[in-house]
Amino acid sequence: MSYLKHFDDAENREKINTALKATLNWGFGLNHSLCHGDGGNLELFLQAREILKDREWDVKLHRGQ
Repeated sequence: MSYLKHFDDAENREKINTALKATLNWGFGLNHSLCHGDGGNLELFLQAREILKDREWDVKLHRGQ
């Protein structure tokens, strides 16, 4: 996501949103580790909140949507 400061356009944001949706839907509950599990996936959403400035993902993550 950090590449958005150089290549911020609708196509790249859509790719990021697709990845976030997939992670939210299928990326939790199998492994609690920081590297390849829930901990790492939570870090992805923390980065998304900081870089994208979009609170939508906070709400969806909190609700488990």
